[in-house]
Amino acid sequence: MNLHHRIRLATALLALCLAPVSALRADDGDRVAVGSDNHIAAGEKASHDAVAVMGSLTVDGEVAHDSVAVFGSNILNGSTGHDDVAVLGDVAVNGHVGHDVVAVLGDVTLGPNARVEHDVVSVCGTVHRDPGAVVLGNVIQPAPIGHHPFGIPFGSWWSHSLSSGRLLSFSPAMTWLWMLHLVFLGLYALLALAFPNAVTRCGDVLKDRPGITVLTGLLSLVALPVLFILLLITIIGIPVALLALPLAIACLFFFGKAGVYGLIGRSIFGKNITPIVAVVLGGSVVLLLGLVPLLGLMIAVLIAALGFSCGITFLLTKMQRPVPAAPPAPPPAPAPAASPMAAPPADTIPGNAPQTPPSPEAPPVLAPPVQQSAPAQALFQISQVGLPRAGFWIRAGALLIDLILVGMVAAPFRHVINMSQYNGSVSFDSPGMLPLLALYGALMWKLRGTTVGGIIFGLKVVRLDDRPIDWATAIVRALGCFLSLIAFGLGFIWVAFDQDKQSWHDKIAGTVVVRVPKGVSLI
Repeated sequence: MNLHHRIRLATALLALCLAPVSALRADDGDRVAVGSDNHIAAGEKASHDAVAVMGSLTVDGEVAHDSVAVFGSNILNGSTGHDDVAVLGDVAVNGHVGHDVVAVLGDVTLGPNARVEHDVVSVCGTVHRDPGAVVLGNVIQPAPIGHHPFGIPFGSWWSHSLSSGRLLSFSPAMTWLWMLHLVFLGLYALLALAFPNAVTRCGDVLKDRPGITVLTGLLSLVALPVLFILLLITIIGIPVALLALPLAIACLFFFGKAGVYGLIGRSIFGKNITPIVAVVLGGSVVLLLGLVPLLGLMIAVLIAALGFSCGITFLLTKMQRPVPAAPPAPPPAPAPAASPMAAPPADTIPGNAPQTPPSPEAPPVLAPPVQQSAPAQALFQISQVGLPRAGFWIRAGALLIDLILVGMVAAPFRHVINMSQYNGSVSFDSPGMLPLLALYGALMWKLRGTTVGGIIFGLKVVRLDDRPIDWATAIVRALGCFLSLIAFGLGFIWVAFDQDKQSWHDKIAGTVVVRVPKGVSLI
């Protein structure tokens, strides 16, 4: 395309972005239909726009401004004063259009009586033009592959499946979608064949820790855009943001979805089936549920979200280095056997009287039984300070999750938290966020010994003297965070260089952050 065509394409896409806005206008002259067809009969006139959302628009009369169909077809036999637009649908024109004809993910058909005063644009579609049709502008058709982007007919998908709330249907037009789902199911099966144990453990993450898994997925969805922007700002991180990060997210998504399919297969057909069979059976069940209206679509979205959450949680779990378990207690030494040559006791020798016999009134003193516990739990109860210390990066990840969580909770109260800002918004550098973060940290350290970010990464704040954290320690540590922050954050970065892995506020409060053993609950 030349420069003129590119400009016209950008204008058409701008019209696409403004189309939903025009559909929501409340002008009296608008003719709007949502969820049903919209028909402007012959002899009728819409004094402004005619819009159909999730339905077809048929104009046999006259529209003063725009004719827009979203998720439906646009049929014009009369006239429209400005643009004739269809999004995820086809446009059929056999009348007069005062400006442009635009179809996005759909085809344009111009009949013998069609007259277009400007351009005809079909984004990822095809223009069918009758020899009698008049186009005073250009015909722009930037679709590089066939009739649809990557050969995928999104308009047919909507009309045969999505419009009825279903992900799939048995229509012949949906053959491509069935083939696509089978290809992805084969990909999940290959993952289960190559990494059977990892896929099984990835699915078990959702079964063993459902709350943490869902929370990790939600926080990751918020943190990933922040990470993407930070990588772009650093300049050197641009390749990571544009290449490595999307590839990593895609891998985690596919791996996590394979784990969820395997979990569904094992839950329905038994735990003794192999991972690849579990994935294929679970994926087949979800695929068949896609035929059920509304329920299948909701399940597909839920499975995709849980797959991403399982992949992220499994990765974070693998990043935690295993904590060595406490060595088992040595067995008690057996009592020495009596030697046959040993002398008999003195009280058994004739003539020797027994010396100080035990009093019958004094009962024998029995030692209380020692209750045994699991090795990891015993190590956690005996000495928490001796656990491996948490490094800088894992603590930074936990802190980022806490920042996002506090920001999300504080957002509805931004006009109370920070009334000094003109726009009333709350950001991480907002002065109102710092007291909230300090209050949040002090409460969580006292009540649970960790924060939500620490729970996700398996971290705990402990005192160097192994005593429980009291209110004084929690408050002093929270206030010490201000000192670590005002020195350009050096107090937080100090963890990366300190031999004891302590930040400045750790040294002030006499605390340290450790990694808890697997199997020890922090909730």
